[in-house]
Amino acid sequence: MFKILESIRLIMLVPGGSYLYGTNTINSDQDYKGIYLPTRKQVLLHDVPKTFSYNTKKDGTKNSSEDVELIVFSLYYYIELLLQGEMAALDILHAPRTYNIEGEWDIWENIRKYRSKAYTKNVKGWLQYAQKQAAKYGIKGSRINILETLIELFSNIGDTIRLGDILDTIPDLEFTKKVEGNTNLERKLFIDGREFIGTTPIKYIKEFLYKHRQDFGIRAELAAKNLGIDWKAISHAFRAYYQFKHILLDGDYEYPLEEANYLKQIKSGELDFNIVLPELETLANEVDVLVDKSELPKTIDKEFWNEVVLDIIEGYVL
Repeated sequence: MFKILESIRLIMLVPGGSYLYGTNTINSDQDYKGIYLPTRKQVLLHDVPKTFSYNTKKDGTKNSSEDVELIVFSLYYYIELLLQGEMAALDILHAPRTYNIEGEWDIWENIRKYRSKAYTKNVKGWLQYAQKQAAKYGIKGSRINILETLIELFSNIGDTIRLGDILDTIPDLEFTKKVEGNTNLERKLFIDGREFIGTTPIKYIKEFLYKHRQDFGIRAELAAKNLGIDWKAISHAFRAYYQFKHILLDGDYEYPLEEANYLKQIKSGELDFNIVLPELETLANEVDVLVDKSELPKTIDKEFWNEVVLDIIEGYVL
């Protein structure tokens, strides 16, 4: 299929992006994701390329249906991404066998069957991504009120003071979340999906708050007319929340999601934004409640995944 694949031992290759999600349209570009096994020589010499890639898209141009993008991860790098909770790694993990284009799927199944071991309460690829996308378009009055409260609060704090040094003085507010810790590197504040670590000077938080508040006013006017909406971003936020909701309620999911047709409607801009936004906020709140009640671990078991990789390398490479 791709000449670049002829020199590597491919264990799986599946469609990526909208073709994986079941939300592709006639304008969708062609995206492929795969994983390969390194050779014995590469393993022993610690010389395993992280990825092989191919892309027809030219810089500065918009993707078209004629564009093709391919990225194949080494098994080692893939597990590294999985341990970090990255969206791309989690996506691949949920592609069913019927999606496989090339490769030795039986080897891949030795990883895929343990996908529940990749679920934690802090799945970066789902929640943070969804929150970031949703926050762009959250124009509820309560969000604006929270922003104005924070603007007033931070206006009385010096620009050079570090966030972590005053974190305990910030009240608990809706759409914000504080993370305590022993050092400023561990302390964090989330504001409408945006993460600030404790070492951040207050100056930069003020700048974010002012701009975010201004953006809300502009988006509110555009939303009233269903204009200026990044429907693709909105659909991604819905999808990420749906994925995590399925994990929290059902323990698993596969692509395409059962909500794929609805996601496609959102992506195509067929729905009224002023109806879609409250639905997104309701979904986000529902997932937040489910996360709090969930018994999922807070962190991923790295030793478990190290053993999985070791078994595959010993069995199929060394």
